[in-house]
Amino acid sequence: MIIPAHDAAGTIAATIASLASEVDIIAEVLVVDDGSSDDTAHVAGKAGLDHGLPVTITRIRSLNAGAARNAGIALAVAPWLYFLDADDLHLQGGLRSLLEQALQAGNADLVLGGYIRKLAGVARTIDAADGYGISCMDNAENYLIDRRETINIGSALIRASALAEETFAETLPYEEDTLFWARLLTKSPVAKVGRAVMAYNISRDRSDERLIVSPVSRFFAWRRALRELTKFHIRETILRRREGLVAIKIARVHCRRGDFRMARKFLLLARSTPKDLRTRWRYWRYRIKVFWKHA
Repeated sequence: MIIPAHDAAGTIAATIASLASEVDIIAEVLVVDDGSSDDTAHVAGKAGLDHGLPVTITRIRSLNAGAARNAGIALAVAPWLYFLDADDLHLQGGLRSLLEQALQAGNADLVLGGYIRKLAGVARTIDAADGYGISCMDNAENYLIDRRETINIGSALIRASALAEETFAETLPYEEDTLFWARLLTKSPVAKVGRAVMAYNISRDRSDERLIVSPVSRFFAWRRALRELTKFHIRETILRRREGLVAIKIARVHCRRGDFRMARKFLLLARSTPKDLRTRWRYWRYRIKVFWKHA
């Protein structure tokens, strides 16, 4: 169990408490305190003692969730790894369900469960395992073009040996999780459980912020990392479709904030990328919106 944390004193006790029902199958809870200026480490340690969980605190200072997760991977000794962010909640029996399915499936390196996503107080249950099949490459490519449900970091159990050569990106401004899952899916057989295993709250403002700060330079840094997936034999067409999807997403955020000049730039970047029918509809929806604002 790996929990990256930064200034999470207000939430991490509840996160750790949510694991109490799984105490008999958890070998370690590695809390990586990444440069916190509050009492994150103390609160996490006390929560571990209160609930009989084997919490170990490691301190780093990178201010990056990917680096914190990688620090946890380097320290972990358990054969299966489970990540949970410091403001998420595990659902009772979820980890047990994932582990039971992992042992039953035998050859699976990645076991996926569903999750509950809350936005503006409205909860929606997502079946993250929907659509995943026996072909690793099909899973990876369809994941990148949004034909598979998004994998939440706290909804997956990963065989530790599958991460022997895999880490999270530490320099990307966004989509670091997406690229991590795509790489892992190219070589990891998938098993599934038919229930939600965790819950988290979405902050639209926090998600949008990553897309509006230095948007052009960050996009091209991300695109360079995306193109490295050719090393994993993911087709160029798939990567260009992902590029278009992200460019349209960034355009949408800028439209919503009234920056139609920047939205137009990203729609131009998306213009020549391959698109399915749904993506074409989204593209032209924002093209028309930007046109009318500048007409």
